[in-house]
Amino acid sequence: MVKVNKIKDNIYQIRVIDKENKNFHGCIFPVIDGSSYAFYLIMDEQVTLVDTIDDIYYDEVLPEIDKLLNGRKIDNVIVNHVEPDHEGSFALVMKDNPQANVYTSKAGIKAMQEQFFKEYNYNVVGYGDSLNIGKYNLLFMETPLVHWPDNMWTYLQEEKILFSNDAFGQLLVDDVVYDEELDKDKLLKYSREYYANIVMPNNKNVKALLTKFANVNWDIELICPAHGIMLKGYIKDMLAQYQSFANNTIIDNKALVVYESIWGNTKLMAQSIVDELVSKGYEVKSYQLSKSRISEIMDEMMDTKLLVLGSSNHNNCILPPVADFLERVKATHFENRNGIVFGSYGWAKIPFNDLKERLAAAKFNILTEPIIVNYTPHQEEEKTIKDEIAQVI
Repeated sequence: MVKVNKIKDNIYQIRVIDKENKNFHGCIFPVIDGSSYAFYLIMDEQVTLVDTIDDIYYDEVLPEIDKLLNGRKIDNVIVNHVEPDHEGSFALVMKDNPQANVYTSKAGIKAMQEQFFKEYNYNVVGYGDSLNIGKYNLLFMETPLVHWPDNMWTYLQEEKILFSNDAFGQLLVDDVVYDEELDKDKLLKYSREYYANIVMPNNKNVKALLTKFANVNWDIELICPAHGIMLKGYIKDMLAQYQSFANNTIIDNKALVVYESIWGNTKLMAQSIVDELVSKGYEVKSYQLSKSRISEIMDEMMDTKLLVLGSSNHNNCILPPVADFLERVKATHFENRNGIVFGSYGWAKIPFNDLKERLAAAKFNILTEPIIVNYTPHQEEEKTIKDEIAQVI
């Protein structure tokens, strides 16, 4: 579904809501409700397109763009972020508008050339640069490695609008225009999961950016992200939530028990661990990886102090869902977290030290040696599991 939302008489959001697309960012980010993508068109003396969209949606959005242009050509294309969900149709836009000037960061130009193998009318912009397009002035600021090295923001000075691309996005597919049409808690919940899976790996850069942004003299009344809903009423709440995430706010008594089990023995161990943690006053959530949505688990990981990670032995290796989860944890660069590993085995104990070492390589403080059980944990072993947990937490 394509929606055109008028922001001002001459400023438009073009938004695609795809409720069938349950894999945001390719296969790595499963979502519940679907995905949404937005870009923006400014009809001034110079027609300016702020980002484009994935080429799979181009045929849907082109008629809407043509209606708004009403015979005019695009003079400028702003590339805030080169990722294909934002610039996949860039070459198609430029084919119809070969005269258009392109404005992006230095890293953006390099990445665009590598993607499209063609030299367009590229112009490097960064903080302190501006572009006059008639009655409006666009200001720029690089936001490198908040997501990718090329990221930047564009600010429409006269209307106090920030085009933030991936920053401040959410996984909302609601057919509303502005955040104030939604419950604030819902907005922040969907923003949190988005942050956990897209932004969190670059948390240190977010913290530095927010410090810089606090000193930028931009009075913002509207934030226009590339995913989700435009922000008007809850801007301060969104910024406060980002600041909390960037500060690595952790709940000391929060624990996650994450595991995979073949025949249920590691699952029995997980339940004993949960019971012991709860008895010691921990806020605990437990997830069997094959029966859970990984994006939700990564969301819960953001403020979790203790991760208890379990796997059965499979051909002397940890189970594939656990290996996948470890790669995500490693890539997210969590800080000041504790870890315990556990699992059940049949005839070999081989994978558990590997599991411990891989979690340690992800910068977790490992509290104890692996807690392991041969086949099914009997009553005495369940007590031992609980005792081992109690000794280190």
